[in-house]
Amino acid sequence: MEVPLIMAVVGVAVAVLLPVLPGWLGKLVLVFAALVWLRGLHYMLLTPGWLPGATPGPGRIVRLAVFLVLTTLICLGVAAYILNDGGQGTPVAKLTPGQPVAGPWREIHHPSRGLVDPSTPRAS
Repeated sequence: MEVPLIMAVVGVAVAVLLPVLPGWLGKLVLVFAALVWLRGLHYMLLTPGWLPGATPGPGRIVRLAVFLVLTTLICLGVAAYILNDGGQGTPVAKLTPGQPVAGPWREIHHPSRGLVDPSTPRAS
């Protein structure tokens, strides 16, 4: 029961800390959290415990396949985050009220929110 709790605490800690940490430290924390999660998944899926009167669950091959799929997904997600500059890339442009919307979203505007399409005439 302690392994899922540890995994949950690590997941919440990463969700809280990742946006506020600098790029390299966030990547390091994410790799550490992924290792904790992989060890937890290994323990829960491939190191089954014995309980008196328990019926056997899925076979070892099924558990190994599930573990390998989850490991692949976690590793791909961490690698994508690290290779994508860790979310520290080009900042999203902030629109101020009355500022024209540029780019392919030009036709999407909402005057009450201050996003104005430059092609529409303004009421004076």
